Amino acid sequence: MSPPPDTPATEASEFGALDPDGVAQLREAFLADFEDFAGKLPDDEFFNSNERYYKLELAELLREAMGPERFVAEMDAGAAQAVAADLRAVLTKPLRGSDNRPQNLLNWRYSEFLSKMDDAEAVEFARAVGDLLHGEGPSPERLERFNAVFAPLAARHGTSGPAITRSFPTLLLMLNDPEHDIYVRSDTFSTLGRMMFGRPLYRNAPFDAEQYRDILTVSRAVFNTLEEWGWRPRDMIDLQSVIWRATSYKPPDDGAVAIAVDVDIDATATGTESVDGQSPGGSYERLLHALADQRLYFPPELVSNYLLALQAKRLVILTGISGTGKTKLAQAVAQHFRPVHSRKQVIGLEEGTEATTDRLNYAVIAVHPDWTDRRGLLGFHNPLTGAYVTTPFLRLLLRARADVAVAADARKPHPYFVVLDEMNLARVEHYFADFLSALESGEPLHLHDDPRIEHGLSGAGDEDGIAVPRELTIPRNLFITGTVNVDETTYMFSPKVLDRAFTIELNTVDLAALGIGVSGRRGADATPLRLERLPEMPVQGERPSAEDWRRLRELPEEDLAAVVMAFHDEMARVNRHFGYRVANEIGRFVTLAAEQAGDDPDTLWAAMDLSVLQKILPKFHGTQQELQDVLQALFRLAMTGGLRDASSEATDWRRWTPSRDGIHAVADERSPADERLPTEADDQAITSPLLPRSAAKLWRMLDRLERQGFTSFIE
Repeated sequence: MSPPPDTPATEASEFGALDPDGVAQLREAFLADFEDFAGKLPDDEFFNSNERYYKLELAELLREAMGPERFVAEMDAGAAQAVAADLRAVLTKPLRGSDNRPQNLLNWRYSEFLSKMDDAEAVEFARAVGDLLHGEGPSPERLERFNAVFAPLAARHGTSGPAITRSFPTLLLMLNDPEHDIYVRSDTFSTLGRMMFGRPLYRNAPFDAEQYRDILTVSRAVFNTLEEWGWRPRDMIDLQSVIWRATSYKPPDDGAVAIAVDVDIDATATGTESVDGQSPGGSYERLLHALADQRLYFPPELVSNYLLALQAKRLVILTGISGTGKTKLAQAVAQHFRPVHSRKQVIGLEEGTEATTDRLNYAVIAVHPDWTDRRGLLGFHNPLTGAYVTTPFLRLLLRARADVAVAADARKPHPYFVVLDEMNLARVEHYFADFLSALESGEPLHLHDDPRIEHGLSGAGDEDGIAVPRELTIPRNLFITGTVNVDETTYMFSPKVLDRAFTIELNTVDLAALGIGVSGRRGADATPLRLERLPEMPVQGERPSAEDWRRLRELPEEDLAAVVMAFHDEMARVNRHFGYRVANEIGRFVTLAAEQAGDDPDTLWAAMDLSVLQKILPKFHGTQQELQDVLQALFRLAMTGGLRDASSEATDWRRWTPSRDGIHAVADERSPADERLPTEADDQAITSPLLPRSAAKLWRMLDRLERQGFTSFIE
């Protein structure tokens, strides 16, 4: 086999030199998984019968069905639909070399859209297939042209995500020209990249020519290594099979060879696991690097804040101006914590499936303005058909519940994430009240009373026949994020909803970092809340309780609880105080920060500041007459915590101004310009507010109150 002509020289590429330790682990894992391997690929019948013959059969079928002569003439609708039908038949045909089973290199959803295209779409697709297989130029350039047509077309039919733009076209390329092109499974090459280079081999974006060239470069480097071992791959089919078997291997519990393997949830590899389930910097640093690889800029403190909030409460509201990345952040965190399985451990999946593109561990649910009850989320029993109409939300709940049951005492359940996009387009209390009550109380949701549906005997569930239980308790491994924009088309949250969530603002926009993905601009890395001990799986404990409040009071900074009580007492004066739940959740948030970021004073006070900001302040919205006095009093508490004396003049909100990193004093207009308030006559600590984030938010609320006569936490 000669190097692909469109592949850069190995020595000139950043992906050319493989890590020796990674190479050794690749070899060891392959031999441990492939116990009957005889030592030379061309001569190994066990390898050929298990990994090669059925792929050759599939390649022959594809070349017969998609030969160049088929794409010479001008493509009309009938011919194009025939191309789509024949391609789908190839990808689902039972194969002699695979015990007469359909090939399982692609998830079935990756070919389902082929039967749903209209005539215009079919023509567009068929022309793109012809260009991919037989067009001008090297294969990376043909792949990029194909994806420009294919990605939006597949998305229109419900199959989206970067993985499909990697796996679908590269499988066709390899089957068409196995000498030069390789099939790119997202999970396989994500794991290979982390083994050899400490990061994924591609970006979280539709696959393009540059990324495929990188894959071919790495493939050639691995090919050369196999030759050195005397294994002599015949083509890219052999090479892909070796890489797949090695990166898919996970040992028994004794851990003789520890290679943790991704499952590419929603087809977006972010590179969260590597050898021994760890990589340099730990889970938190890997997440920051994954965000940077995706050209997403979120300050580390914001990422830490979101992670702690999810673990403390499991319900987080992300609010802020449109376009600041609220949904992207939620997606990236969900992908970071995707399950890690070996081929034999994937629950309910055939060997070789493209890693469950049915959003195995998360779902983004678009809230509709016409949702007036819970049916949009939880589905409903249709008495006319006898079936239960399910939703993506309910199906994810059922998967999460099944994972808890399978995990039992053997392991922790894998986390599952729901993103309610534009959560307040409908009144949250109308469609979310039942779920919110069940989440808070632990009581089950009542779904229906039909025993046939419960056992899946009526074709119930959805068209796949999912059995739906009569009652469903919200599984403890489910995490919910709602994204919120505020304009004339949305509804304000009620206090009872805000009281049950952590509310995080994403209003900071740093255009200098746009597209760079570097999380250290303008001192953003300088936060005491770096979660260096973030677990590999988010905390899934019981609901916050008085035990969390007790643990807060036992932390080294004894005044933390006193600040919470000072806020409570001040708010009680106007009957706006909070209950035990809020205090317990603040305790959980701060103690989690102590466990995962350390218990030095700066860390603990930063966590307390964010707790006050996100659990106490969101409930305030109203008129100037209602809120002026209490917000001014809370501003003084944010400055001092009620722990030290300061003059009313020094804590007057008008003497301060918010900034990117907190709040700062401004010059007194009645004094010389170079004289700043507060002066040294005041308590020196006031020059550094105790809770600067909360103080800055209260300043903005007071400023809006004075200018408009009304204010609210969510702007």
